[in-house]
Parts: sequence; structure tokens; C-alpha cells
Amino acid sequence: MRLWISRLSSLLLAPLSMLAGVFRAAPAHADGSGVLKVLGPLAYAHAHNDYEHERPLLDALGHRFTSVEADVWLVDDELFLGHFDPDPTRTLRDLYLEPLAALVTANDGSVHPSWDGTFQLLVDVKSGGVEAWQVLERQLAAYDPVFSLCRDGSVQVGPVTVILSGQRDRLAMAAAPLRRAFYDATFDDLDSDLPAGLVGMVSASWIDHFTWRGIGPFLARRRLHALVARAHAAGWPVRLWGAPAVVRHNRRRIWQVQLDAGVDWINTDHLDELAHFLARRRPTRLWSRRGITDRLHRHPGPGR
Repeated sequence: MRLWISRLSSLLLAPLSMLAGVFRAAPAHADGSGVLKVLGPLAYAHAHNDYEHERPLLDALGHRFTSVEADVWLVDDELFLGHFDPDPTRTLRDLYLEPLAALVTANDGSVHPSWDGTFQLLVDVKSGGVEAWQVLERQLAAYDPVFSLCRDGSVQVGPVTVILSGQRDRLAMAAAPLRRAFYDATFDDLDSDLPAGLVGMVSASWIDHFTWRGIGPFLARRRLHALVARAHAAGWPVRLWGAPAVVRHNRRRIWQVQLDAGVDWINTDHLDELAHFLARRRPTRLWSRRGITDRLHRHPGPGR
């Protein structure tokens, strides 16, 4: 009897042991192998300053990320990549727009194979302001229908959605009858009567709102939950950037606190670590394009 019970226990526990071994040992290769390939795209994962990685865009895609960030500078009617200065050898078009369009074609209308979500490209404008946005709009138009667009307040969600951050003009973007970039809002914008189809996301600095660095108890949990809930009521997903990230244990605690509050995009430079963190702790949440269309059509009323 004891032998029979022992064998039965071994049979029942074997699959769990195998799965645990995959989570413990499988690397997040750039080809998307291992556990990340099994789980599919990670809808919370945002690659901060993605262009600084060894293989811009491709490393993030290999780790199953669904959002990347690129800083751009306007020089001679072209958008060059760079954080403190433009790199004259690298453009947004060459490292992001062209590869994304090629992937959408190769994967039958999706950046990730067999995925119904929209991939997010956050473009942080470092110079040029409105003129840089206009150049971006012209470049995006050349790839129709790859990029989401808003025409007279009506949103058509495509395989890739572009969010405009940094130097941006909210009024100019709101006045455009046709747009392929969506506005990166702030929590202060929740008190504004913004038109439907304008906002794609709300971004805020962690250290501007919270002093917690992942050490000890998080005493502002209710305030974080309230901020996220208010943004979600307006139909806006949330990204918090600039959280302390030097110590691994502390940054993981901050990631978990953000996930618990419903933060939609976890901002990181540590692709492999966040990918495995998400794979272990939360199931992949896929936003369908229909759901994103509904979200982008929503907007808050004054003081909401």
C-alpha cells in the first residue's frame, strides 16, 4: 500500500517538478526559447531606453516584451536615436519602424506570432517638439496599416501603437483630424477634458510620487492603488518610470507592489530579470485589439 501511494505521488508531482525546473533553469534567449516562449508575450513588460541594448528591439522581442521605448532627436528632417545626444548612425526608422513593419508582414498582422495584442512603441522626443511629431507622423503613414490611427476621434487599432512622450504639444495633437501617435498623459491630465482617442497611456515618475525604495513596508499602498484606479476609470493604462533599480531584491519588491496595484507597464532596463519575474508571478495578460479600441475611445470628464 505504501509503495502504491509513493508511486502515485511521484506520478502526480513529476509534471510540477519539471515545470519548476523550467522556471528555475530556462534562460530567456533572444530567440524566445525556454519558458518565455511557452508563456507567450508578456503584456506588462516595457523596455526602458530599449535602443541602449545590444540589439535594439530584437532583445526585447526575444524576451517576449510587448512595449519598447526609443528616445529621438530631430536633425535635418530625420529622427535619430540617443539619450543625451543624437547618434547619427541610428534612426528610428531603421531600428524600429522598418523591423516592426517587416515582423507584422511575416507574422500575418502581428508583431508576435499568433498574438491579438497591439505592440507599443513609446517615442520620447528629445528635440524638435511639434516638428519632430510631424516628421514622425509622415514616417508612420508610409507603413499603413501597421500603426494604430485616430481619425476624427475614431480609433483604429493596428498591430503597433505609437505613444508620444517628451517634447509634445497636447493641443496640437488633439486638433489633428488624423493622427498615428497617441498622447502620453500625466496624472494631472485626469483633471482635463481631453478628447476621445487622444491619450494612449499615462506616465509618471515613481520618485515624484513615492519615497519608498523597496526597503521595509510600503506605506503608500492605498495612494498608489487610488492613482491607478483613477487612471483606469478614464480608460488610461499606467506606467511608472524612474523607480530605484540598483538592488535586485528592492526593485523586485517595487515591481510586485506595482503589479498588485494594477500598473499596466513595468518599466525596466533588466530585460531577462523582469521577463522571468513576470513569468513566475503573473499569468500573461493579453489585451485584445477590440479591448484597446474601447479603451482609447474613452476619456475622462472634467475633475473626474
